[in-house]
Amino acid sequence: MHDEWFDVSDADLDGTQKSFVDTVRTHARSWPDCPPNHTIVLVYDDEEDIEEDGEVELRLIVDVSDLTEHRVLLTLGACLVGNTLLCTEVHSQTYAPKDSTFVRPLEATGSPQELGRIAASWFEDVLRRPVISSAGSDDWSFSEANHPVSDGFRLVRGLAPETRE
Repeated sequence: MHDEWFDVSDADLDGTQKSFVDTVRTHARSWPDCPPNHTIVLVYDDEEDIEEDGEVELRLIVDVSDLTEHRVLLTLGACLVGNTLLCTEVHSQTYAPKDSTFVRPLEATGSPQELGRIAASWFEDVLRRPVISSAGSDDWSFSEANHPVSDGFRLVRGLAPETRE
């Protein structure tokens, strides 16, 4: 079991990637309902998927989960190539970026530390959004913060476990 968020060997990362991962990792400790084993790192080597300019891609993956029902609701990715970042929903099995109706993608350029802070903030914003589910249904949706849960729904994420229905 992972005991560190985004567990990866330093030997697998270049200096830019290491700085980026270290920055995101320091913020991950405060994310709600996101244990270390809900995060992974993917590094594409030279024989795999490389961007056109020859830079190796790094992806940080986070599962947004319903911990009481033990299911993944949404998989998020922060994709770093050189000094360019794309944060978006990703496919839950291939981890390829995909169009999302749940989250707004974010693109940015900058230093590894800047991009790490941006990615960490984006992940945290999504992880802090309350999630509701219809009683007896697998359907879910984000809810407005600080709004009461409507009859027939239960709060899946967004409050401390001891205050959930």
